[in-house]
Amino acid sequence: MINTKMLWIVPGRKGLNRRLLSSTTETVKTTVGKKKNWVGIVFFSSLCVGTSCLGVWQLQRYDWKVNLIETLKKRSQEPAIDFTDKNSNNLIDDVEEYRSRRIKISGVFDHDNEIQVGLRAAPAGLFGPAAQGMASNPQGYYIVTPLLLDDGNIVFVNRGWVPKNMKTWERPTGKVSLEALVSDTEPGSSFSPPNDMKNRKFIWLEKSALLKSLGSSAVISPAAVEHFLQQPNFVIADEINETTNKTQGPFPKLPSIINQHYAQPITHLMYAVTWFSLTTIGGYMTYLRFRR
Repeated sequence: MINTKMLWIVPGRKGLNRRLLSSTTETVKTTVGKKKNWVGIVFFSSLCVGTSCLGVWQLQRYDWKVNLIETLKKRSQEPAIDFTDKNSNNLIDDVEEYRSRRIKISGVFDHDNEIQVGLRAAPAGLFGPAAQGMASNPQGYYIVTPLLLDDGNIVFVNRGWVPKNMKTWERPTGKVSLEALVSDTEPGSSFSPPNDMKNRKFIWLEKSALLKSLGSSAVISPAAVEHFLQQPNFVIADEINETTNKTQGPFPKLPSIINQHYAQPITHLMYAVTWFSLTTIGGYMTYLRFRR
């Protein structure tokens, strides 16, 4: 609140009048300046609080990711569940219970409904260690093919990776038996181009796109397609390759890298350090700017 002073204009005392007016003006400026300082302090302090909260959030993400990877690793190392000689309805109905578990399945591949997902880098370990720095591994596609099981259910199998220039690859016919790791679909991105349904090339392994892609063929009957679409869940699994000596694509992922995430725990830790550093720097600069 600004105190109003009553000024008396004294005839012949111009110097005195000037000093009185100057004193009043300085009081007004000082009061207004203090208000602006408080606004600045509150504003910049709130930014520091915000970056600090982001740092805490990244620490929580770090702990969550470490625990998630450890859980998935333990599940993937458990003995495979054999569905080759029993009904797979339990697998379909409780797919979340089998997530990251090894399964044994048998059936016939439907190569007419094959999907290419990419472009994606070659799996780590296929051509040596992952590329470092600005380098990148060779680019290509993951081949996802529906497998019609013996009991009539359908499982989408990620058979592995092929180079982008490869036109033909191994497509086994007849009944096959394989071991796979139950995985999950991928969330799409609003900034990504649409999937090329005509050429069956997908950017992301989206659930809705997979459902739209399945049609009847020489392997899968219209009744099997209708049954598949009526189920509340469906299974997608990564075929397992225990060795790297396969000479013809698709090249399955090694079990050790199937559950690898794009953002590793160390990434979240680095983000946390960045946010806390900004908090410290911002707090110190705010103090220097508004300490008076």
